[in-house]
Amino acid sequence: MKEARWALLPLLLLGCAREIDPASFQESAPAATAAPGTDEASARFIFHRDNFTNLEDFVTFQNTGFSCLGDVTKTFRTQGGDYSSSFSPSWNPLSAIPFEISNPGDALQPTYKPAFVKNISVDITRTYYAESASGTVQTDACSRRTDSIAPSPCADFDPVSTGPLPAPGSPVPTPTPLPTPVNPADRDGLLFYRVRDPWCLGQGAMQSNEPDLSKAYVGGVNIDLDRKVIGGSEDLLMLITYQSFVSGPSWPYLGGGLTSLTEDDHTKLRVDLIATARGLDELLERKQPRMLGDFAEFGAAGAAPILIRSLVTLEDPFSSMKTESVLVPLSSNPLVDRIRIERIRGSYQLYQIDLYRLGDRPPVN
Repeated sequence: MKEARWALLPLLLLGCAREIDPASFQESAPAATAAPGTDEASARFIFHRDNFTNLEDFVTFQNTGFSCLGDVTKTFRTQGGDYSSSFSPSWNPLSAIPFEISNPGDALQPTYKPAFVKNISVDITRTYYAESASGTVQTDACSRRTDSIAPSPCADFDPVSTGPLPAPGSPVPTPTPLPTPVNPADRDGLLFYRVRDPWCLGQGAMQSNEPDLSKAYVGGVNIDLDRKVIGGSEDLLMLITYQSFVSGPSWPYLGGGLTSLTEDDHTKLRVDLIATARGLDELLERKQPRMLGDFAEFGAAGAAPILIRSLVTLEDPFSSMKTESVLVPLSSNPLVDRIRIERIRGSYQLYQIDLYRLGDRPPVN
């Protein structure tokens, strides 16, 4: 009996020991549990007002780590519902599936993002309430209030209309400093991101007396990537779901003296690949519309360069909702850390962008 007890002892000790890695004959450390979203190969971004910081969020003070407008707060899983299920109840199996909340103490309840995405933001031109005094809204530091640019309905999250828009010649809206109830039945109030060309006069990066120049290059999207966690042979597949509006009476945002779009309003979007080398904190502190600062810096000495210009140009003569697929060749240049969807001209509504990682991914640390 004593011999049997001694025979069991090595088995008991083996069960208490740490796991032995047979490849190296060294003890292997226990695997760390990755935060939700860290080791994800894809992500979905739905460009609805509820998923990005917007002016209505900051009518009253918020306890949040976000200080500017247009930054993504909610990221979704690609195996869930798409933009069309944004109004579905959370228990609906067809609704969009968000990642877990990353900071329950944040008033805006941000979710985790996949590690390869630093941030996603859109250009916002309605950055403050015209009737409020300077310094009374939490996001004032990120608006260009001190410049000659008035708040405009050029690029925003399509708020529910309370009446006809002001004429394009006077692009100063009359906002109500209270959130407006969402009514999905309103065709001009679905709260997705949209850019309305006639109201972009003076909002662009090129300050000019020429109207077409002054309203160009505003209303774009920045997709900022973390190249430290993206393998050298990895690329991205980007799916963009949007609707461009073309010449004729197809545009749903009529009013204010505008009856139809002309050929000059034909939508043209361009995808550029850029190197910014900016950290997340700096990205979140950029003034809106962010295109203004970036445009000047790209032309200055030592500025962040556009490494691949016009990777893809999105231009379609038909005013219909569409999903375009774009292969983003990150493996061609390790310095690329931003995908910029630049609006050259025109009016469009953006609903969703999906990102899929392609190629060998590095191991998660």
